[in-house]
Amino acid sequence: MLTLGLHRLPDRPISVLAVGAHPDDIEIGAGAPLLTLAASHPGFRVLSLVPTGSPVRDRKSVVKEK
Repeated sequence: MLTLGLHRLPDRPISVLAVGAHPDDIEIGAGAPLLTLAASHPGFRVLSLVPTGSPVRDRKSVVKEK
């Protein structure tokens, strides 16, 4: 296993951009490392980006419609 070195300014939290092609890609592919980083680095932030196929699909992922 390779060790990931995180170099940051002491007064700034670590921020990560996670990009996935499909819903659940980030959770399945990087969930454990992201949780490990969050547990060991106070203030750790993740911005996730998952492109959706259409505005309808995007809306359904955010708002549950009846």
